[in-house]
Amino acid sequence: MTNKAAQKKQLPAFLILAIISLVAALALAVTNAITEGPIREHELQAQREAFGVVLEADEYNEITIPDGYNVTALVEAKKDGVTVGYCVVASSQGYNGPVAVTFGVDMDGKITGCKIGDTNFAETSGLGTRWLEEANMAQFVGIDVVEGGYVDSISGVTVTSKAVVNAANNALKAVNSVMGTTPVEPIIAFGVKEDKPVEQMTLTGDIKEGSAKGFASDVKVQLTLDENGAITGIVIDSSGETAGFGTRCMEEVSFAQQFVGKTAPLAIGEGIDALSGATVTSTAVVEAVNNAVSAPASADDAVVAEPTEEPFVPMTLTGDIKEGVAQGFQSEVKVQLTVDENGAITGLVIDSAGETAGFGTRCAEDADFINQFIGKTAPVTADALSGATVTSNAVVTAINAVLAPAPEATAEPVAEPTEAPVGNVVEGIAQGFQSEVKVTVTLDDNNVIIGLVIDSAGETAGFGTRCAEDEAFISQFIGQTAPVTADALSGATVTSTAVVNAVNSVFPTADMSVVDQTMPAADPVAEADAPAVLTATVSAFAGENVVVNVTLNEDGTVADLTVDASTQSPGLGKKCAEEGFVNQFIGQAGPFVLGENVDAVSYATITSQAVVDAVNSLLPAPAAAANEYTATVKGWKDGVIVTVTTGENGVITALTVDASGEFAELGGKCADEAFTSQFIGKTAPVEGVDAVAGATLTSNAVIDAVNTLLAK
Repeated sequence: MTNKAAQKKQLPAFLILAIISLVAALALAVTNAITEGPIREHELQAQREAFGVVLEADEYNEITIPDGYNVTALVEAKKDGVTVGYCVVASSQGYNGPVAVTFGVDMDGKITGCKIGDTNFAETSGLGTRWLEEANMAQFVGIDVVEGGYVDSISGVTVTSKAVVNAANNALKAVNSVMGTTPVEPIIAFGVKEDKPVEQMTLTGDIKEGSAKGFASDVKVQLTLDENGAITGIVIDSSGETAGFGTRCMEEVSFAQQFVGKTAPLAIGEGIDALSGATVTSTAVVEAVNNAVSAPASADDAVVAEPTEEPFVPMTLTGDIKEGVAQGFQSEVKVQLTVDENGAITGLVIDSAGETAGFGTRCAEDADFINQFIGKTAPVTADALSGATVTSNAVVTAINAVLAPAPEATAEPVAEPTEAPVGNVVEGIAQGFQSEVKVTVTLDDNNVIIGLVIDSAGETAGFGTRCAEDEAFISQFIGQTAPVTADALSGATVTSTAVVNAVNSVFPTADMSVVDQTMPAADPVAEADAPAVLTATVSAFAGENVVVNVTLNEDGTVADLTVDASTQSPGLGKKCAEEGFVNQFIGQAGPFVLGENVDAVSYATITSQAVVDAVNSLLPAPAAAANEYTATVKGWKDGVIVTVTTGENGVITALTVDASGEFAELGGKCADEAFTSQFIGKTAPVEGVDAVAGATLTSNAVIDAVNTLLAK
């Protein structure tokens, strides 16, 4: 009877399972309710940021998606209250999930920008992710959404490629519906678009000709004028420019028609709009037009006038000629100069023939640029030539290398011994500052060092190379046995450490480890002579990390910069590690701003900006006053300048934010008092600050900057 009663009190197994399932379902529902909002907000923020990439505007207003069109978002873009185009997002199933494509389309029906992928992008790394490369997305820019166009498929990425094109066609069909136009079918396809004959105006009368330097070639124009000097017809030749970008200046009639009826001088933004994605070529067309207006009319018997300006003649150098060299943008830049008894420059000849024609080559031809060096003594500074910053800096570096006094030798070079020590000769190796450091060690029967030869030829000249030449440094090792210690050479701590590691690696003791071996504390003076290497890791293109190492001079200027961009696209982002880009920072104090004092690598803006952000994050924050501190941080678009003032006990008394580079209706509001007033009265770490709606990235950047400044 007792067992039967107990069985009646127990719950059936199916009822227990049902209760467990119900509790689990409720827990999942609660979790989903909590996370759904933030996840959706994150997705919307990413979408808004993508709109800013594909079409610049002040505001993006959602519009009703037409019935039957498979798109996830459609907005009207406005600037200064005027509609400038539309942004649209569509997705299609790829290999591992949905592939989103975001387009900007201007009022002429041309694609202004393309962004592939969103927060749900999950295609295979190294395959489907190749569609995230800037060069592949740039194929869509300039395509007419009515006439259609062609893009290249990516080999081995068939499924993702089809998803991209399917999403593109869905998105552009919706834009055509809003604009009331009927497109070709399909709008986007794989392959090479058949070339159409270029429609050019027919010129009659006196024809004037002009040319100007474009992106990849000389851009030429022919034009005719009426009696008032207004342009009546124009023919543009930009055939040497980038296909699909600069070549459009000669292919799109609407671009040429802008010039008709106007008088010179003309300028981009003043009645003439540049073609999207072809700003450099568009500007060259305007310059060529201005040049043509002042040129003589063509005629069969026209005589080419001799140039009124005397051709540039390099200076003639007499006396003791000194020579120097430095790395320019794409070649070595060489200088020859003479100086007077006070070390002032009396003559200068520059050889920049290997630099970019029309840009870096001008450093050897521009008399004003050359003459600014005359009379100067080391260290020399100079104004860079516009468009030739890297080459200009190379000239300055080469001159200063000539004028810098030769370093005094700390010791006579080690003479080769007349008789090599007799013993057990062993070799070791360790990583130095920029190369492997090799040692040849002679040991006696008791493993005591009786001879040492160092090879540090691959290290920095005048610093690490001295480890192989300084007798006092080498003699420290004689008579020692494992573990070996030594005082580092001033300014060559890393190479000195490598020598110690390499020497210790040759001993037959089991517990000797090159990795674990450390240098003893060097004297304070020696450490002060070797500037610290600062490192920052930032997210760049496709979310991949780029590592930046910066060495600063005592005055806060950049002494050395190395960039590890091995994760970035070959031929694009990886160029940010090359000297042509890196040398723009050397000798400069910052803060650095892309497009102002740093030129981006072509088609690698994201990676270029990441390097700039990393360098700026490592620069010391200048104090404007005893209790006022300023920092420049990356918001959504450009640098955001944050200035915080503190009172007694570190309490914030004032905060100003310069967010003029952000979108006015989003990140720009982080400069408003409604946002900044939240910081007043707080101390580090600042908490409880509400972000500006739709500007989470900029808001967080300001908060992080304030906390960083207060911590310092």
